[in-house]
Amino acid sequence: MNEHAQRSERQVVSPAELLHRLEPRGADPAPLLPPSRRRSRAERFGSRLIVLIQIFVFISVIVIPAAATARSTAAGPAAPEATPTDSGATAERGGAKPEIKPVAKPDATPKAKPTTRSTPKVTPKVVSKPGVTKPSTRGGTTKPLTTTPTSTSAPTVTTAAVGEPTIVSDKADYAPGETVTLTGENWAPGEAVHILVNDTINSSWSHQADVTASDAGQITDVFQLPSWFVSNYNVLATGPISGTTTTTFTDAAPPSNENLWQCDPPTGYNASTYTCVTSGNDGWSTGNNNGPYFEGDTVPYRTRFQNLAVGVHYSVEIEWDTTKQSKHAIDYLKSVNATIQSANPCLSLSGLPAGLCNVAPDAFPIPADTFMSGQADWIANHGAGVQDPGNFTMFGGDITSTSPYTTPANYTGDTSTSIRVFFTALNTDTVLAWGGHIGSRQDWGPASSAVSISGSPY
Repeated sequence: MNEHAQRSERQVVSPAELLHRLEPRGADPAPLLPPSRRRSRAERFGSRLIVLIQIFVFISVIVIPAAATARSTAAGPAAPEATPTDSGATAERGGAKPEIKPVAKPDATPKAKPTTRSTPKVTPKVVSKPGVTKPSTRGGTTKPLTTTPTSTSAPTVTTAAVGEPTIVSDKADYAPGETVTLTGENWAPGEAVHILVNDTINSSWSHQADVTASDAGQITDVFQLPSWFVSNYNVLATGPISGTTTTTFTDAAPPSNENLWQCDPPTGYNASTYTCVTSGNDGWSTGNNNGPYFEGDTVPYRTRFQNLAVGVHYSVEIEWDTTKQSKHAIDYLKSVNATIQSANPCLSLSGLPAGLCNVAPDAFPIPADTFMSGQADWIANHGAGVQDPGNFTMFGGDITSTSPYTTPANYTGDTSTSIRVFFTALNTDTVLAWGGHIGSRQDWGPASSAVSISGSPY
């Protein structure tokens, strides 16, 4: 069967094998694998061509004033402290989601508003990691967001008549691991009061304390909640003289990052009209990508953040494998719809807030990676100049800045690059989207592009 006949059939191969067969656009593209090797190849290699993003999300719990979130023209913030990655992560998504710690919000990096919006329309306002998400050519898991809620609603208190004992929490809702202060009045002076705090979900956690009422009949108990999410707590205070009283409080569901998706189009798709809607194994997918991509194409990525506090500033780190075996895999980031022009990051997501994706999303320019464009191979083949322009796109949030790139010392062996995206939540959910450009021979030379990477090492 000739090459063109082979390409007319649906090819099912592993991501790296697909890279191995990629051809630059404008040249005579190399055919994908013959049908006889369709699934066996995919089964042989568990990892994927397309970058599986590992998101490290760091949250500032301070609500950013208008001046801090305004777009500016100053230089970007210093790169945040590096977040360790899980070297043992697998290529499949959906693994256990380790918790990450919040960090202070860095200074905002200037945000230049793009002149056009290239992605589908959305409604404000809510990861995400995504992040916590990261386009990486190795497998990984996304990390859940954590934050301190800003609830100021009054705590729930059992009504007591004048002279009856009381117990109340200083807040109605807490973040997991937060400190709780219980206070009470109208207890008998010197009375020993036993306090029991117990969760209502399978009694997985409890706290007990014995306190003594002051001469004014007041009691106080301070303790820390468990670090995991529980939901509801009951408080029971009992004294031998004054009797019993109760109250309740909750801990808020922590912010979370829901998966990394990549668009896996079917064979023969129309790049100008295909939306990436999920249908079987095609469309937005968290599994292996068998789409008919060629080197020089851009793979769409998205991630979703949930349980965000409106007005709070968050950040997500995106990291991707730039080289494997000194060959260029995903060399830089571009817009989500650079190749698949109608890719819609909001499609096939359940439970999005009403209207989130009905208006144009926020777009923020992806900064030039001057380390990459300064490489001798790039200059010799691509010519002097930076990569193609592109935007990060967010639904339900306002992207306020990006960090400088964190780059390797050189592109020898296996290397990765990362960047952090800072945003303010405008809704409880946000959707963040971008694209990963597949390294081509036109940019790196005949022996240094993605097609030269053997096997499925990423």
